[in-house]
Amino acid sequence: LRRWGMDLHQYIKQICQAMECSDEDIPLMMARSLIYLDRACSVDTERHYGYNGESSQPCPPLLPRTVHRLVLATMVLSCRVGRGQGGIEYDGAYCEISTLFGVPSSTLATMEAIMRDALGVEGLWIDFYKLVHYLTAWRQKFIEEGTNESPSSSNDLSVTNMDISDSN
Repeated sequence: LRRWGMDLHQYIKQICQAMECSDEDIPLMMARSLIYLDRACSVDTERHYGYNGESSQPCPPLLPRTVHRLVLATMVLSCRVGRGQGGIEYDGAYCEISTLFGVPSSTLATMEAIMRDALGVEGLWIDFYKLVHYLTAWRQKFIEEGTNESPSSSNDLSVTNMDISDSN
């Protein structure tokens, strides 16, 4: 399988740096981003009518050629939700970082709108227990295994310190 872009782990680190995410915010942002990716790409997600007036469609599957843009869109949405900027009026709020990743700023705003539509009826909302499940998976993959380095330098992924309002 040929890789179409930079190493995904390095790409995620660069997105976190460009969006000025703190080490404490990264695990929660990544958990939300993984849930958004899963929901947006799934054919099982209950859909509604999207921003263009037609039934929303799932995003393309995660492939070497699509993964970087899909990850960028979900990470931007996840970061915005964590900062209380989940509303549609904030689409394009982080377009200034898009050129760092080879994406025109107008394209990033469109990617956000399409991703939001692909999230289906649930939209940006995430069940607290599902979020905890993904945080646990994140901890097991990057912290407890010890074989991979998390994009965050912090090893504290304590769910008990998490603000429940961040899951919405």
